[in-house]
Amino acid sequence: MADETDATYEALMARLGQFAQALAFSLTEMPLSITLPDGIVYLVRDIRPALIRAYDLIKEEPIPDSVKVSATSAVLYWLSAMDMTMIYSTTGEHFRADAATLHLLAGEIHLYQLIEWAIDPESYNPPTS
Repeated sequence: MADETDATYEALMARLGQFAQALAFSLTEMPLSITLPDGIVYLVRDIRPALIRAYDLIKEEPIPDSVKVSATSAVLYWLSAMDMTMIYSTTGEHFRADAATLHLLAGEIHLYQLIEWAIDPESYNPPTS
């Protein structure tokens, strides 16, 4: 059982790392360029506090509201997924891993919208409900 928990934890951390890299790219493309730590970093020690700060900074960005929603949602889903992953690592409760995966999936939708805007802000058309 411990091996399964370890493998699930490692997979979640890898996915959180990939998500954080894409988020870092998108945030640096904002007008006020929000920079996350780079190089050899730790998700919990370095990236988590930086994303908490980024969450507050996004609100001040001179960007369309739809982009602010995508950016803040991506950050919040990442933070929630990280919290669920850390709890899972100590409890082994599988529903926590499932919750982390769900938060990553939801956050990736917002992240993709944010990346679209970051690549070409002039032609970005936000999704409609």
